[in-house]
Amino acid sequence: MPNVARLAAREVLLQPLPSLRVGQNHTTSSAIHRVDFVGTLVPWPNFEGDVIAAFTSQTWDTQTIDVIISGLGAGDSVSEEQLVLGDETGLQGRLNERLSRPVTTCLQAQGRLLRVGDFKASRKAARSGYSRVPDLVVLDNGAATKVVGEVKAPWPVSHVRMLSRGVRLFQMGQEHQLRRILGQVARYMKDLNVRHAFLSTYEETMFLRKIDTTTGWALQFSPVITHDPQYSNPMRTITTRQGLFYLALLGQTAQPFATRPSRSQWTT
Repeated sequence: MPNVARLAAREVLLQPLPSLRVGQNHTTSSAIHRVDFVGTLVPWPNFEGDVIAAFTSQTWDTQTIDVIISGLGAGDSVSEEQLVLGDETGLQGRLNERLSRPVTTCLQAQGRLLRVGDFKASRKAARSGYSRVPDLVVLDNGAATKVVGEVKAPWPVSHVRMLSRGVRLFQMGQEHQLRRILGQVARYMKDLNVRHAFLSTYEETMFLRKIDTTTGWALQFSPVITHDPQYSNPMRTITTRQGLFYLALLGQTAQPFATRPSRSQWTT
């Protein structure tokens, strides 16, 4: 018989994302836009430690908000990944189901008036006629955009572990690839005047924030968070759900850009 475990908000955030089922046939072309981030780009110091500190400081609601089925006979359960993916639209659906919905539920359980949703549901989209469409946003109770997110499929050759590769090259002084990877979502940040963003291939996720410095501004990028690690305080490992929960908390109280770079100073 399979085991059924009841999960409250804390336990939901600790669940890794199940591995994708990618079909034999799938898209192969790259969806990376020809946009480069050209401002100051630096690592986000102590990101995992900040996430863990925020996580452990919460007073967690104990109501059951989900269950997980595991063990013998669980292979056909909803807890296992069942859908076969072939394009980015399907991938965005899996992120909505496995990441956005659980994190939103946890935010609500904790009394945070935030929801992950579609950009078209935002106040900005409704009032301004902004023509670009980010894949995901975090909205407050008034439909203001607090965090912006972009999704890229991991299976094209150019996307295989692209975030990890971009960071490695950045550390070697070869910044162009990471700047190109982050260009599209960075442009959304500037256009929508939000300080926090994330980019995800599902298998890898990077969290971003814009900071003001004494000489101007910078964009910080987190370490790459893979979809399947187990949370460990001593090892400083976190789940993707914990990372997005933390970013939403930051975005909720963040002010718009205090210093506004021109378009050419941010992305080209």
